[in-house]
Amino acid sequence: TGAVRAVALADPAGLAVTGGADGTVKVWDISTGRCLHTLVHAARGHDGVAAVAVTPDGRLAASAAYDGTIRTWHLPAGAPGMRFRAHGTSVRGIAVRADGTLLLSASDDGSVRLWSAGDGALLRTLEEGRQHGAIWRSGQVAFGAAGLALAAGGRDVTPFGPTTADAGKVWDVATGELLAVAPGGATGLSVSIDGHTVLSHGPAGMMTVW
Repeated sequence: TGAVRAVALADPAGLAVTGGADGTVKVWDISTGRCLHTLVHAARGHDGVAAVAVTPDGRLAASAAYDGTIRTWHLPAGAPGMRFRAHGTSVRGIAVRADGTLLLSASDDGSVRLWSAGDGALLRTLEEGRQHGAIWRSGQVAFGAAGLALAAGGRDVTPFGPTTADAGKVWDVATGELLAVAPGGATGLSVSIDGHTVLSHGPAGMMTVW
């Protein structure tokens, strides 16, 4: 019960994964609408699930919560994987690479981080969070083709000062190098299954194909 805050599709596998305000992650059979599993990420009434992701083959799902934790789940059995604290504040975005080896997270603390999906080890911080001064906040993250990581919905925020336009950013996963900033800003994005096409939307109703 409670509001559904996030959804992800593993269309080739016929599964959908949802995250709820009640702290649960649900796995659904798309063809029948039947709930296959109800998995508990966080204690009921404490910290709900903010984001979910799943590999295209439906074998690995990940959930991120407002308490700063990330959990993984092995599907279709629904077996729990690892749980670890990824950020000091709410995790707003989570992505799983198609091969199930990497996780990407974004948080209210202003950071975007790359993790091993096998043991939860922090591999690289792509964007540093700052507690004072400007903070780049991101809401959506994704993996693209050719070893790219993407984030959108971020903005530079200065306490008691001006806020810049939303921005989208692209990094090289292997080196952590910032490769591009979306022209005109980006408040959200969607990546094709093959990872070669990115559609972002930004302020003033503008949409950009990358």
